[in-house]
Amino acid sequence: MDKLKAFFVAVLFALVGAAFIVAGLRFLSAKKQEHLASRGRPAARDISRSPLFKATGIFSLFVGILTVVCGILMTVLRDMILYVALIYLGILFIAAVVLVAAVKKGEQSGKR
Repeated sequence: MDKLKAFFVAVLFALVGAAFIVAGLRFLSAKKQEHLASRGRPAARDISRSPLFKATGIFSLFVGILTVVCGILMTVLRDMILYVALIYLGILFIAAVVLVAAVKKGEQSGKR
């Protein structure tokens, strides 16, 4: 991969990672949770106080940091870009499975 393509990959990964980091920080902020809790629907109040809301913020923050790091690694280790991408997708898949398991566990404990 030539230098220009590597630069564009790094910029793309940095922008997407930054978007995930900002979303994660918004989910974790007390102001956002209070805003959702003040809404009229009871479901919004329950979601904003749920530990799953916090788990979603942490997941988004993790994905953002992972994306930025992988973008940097893809730029630095241009010869190993396919391996970095494969490891990135594997970690992302495992994190998504953990999030889904946490959501299902939270739903089951909420029904009791």
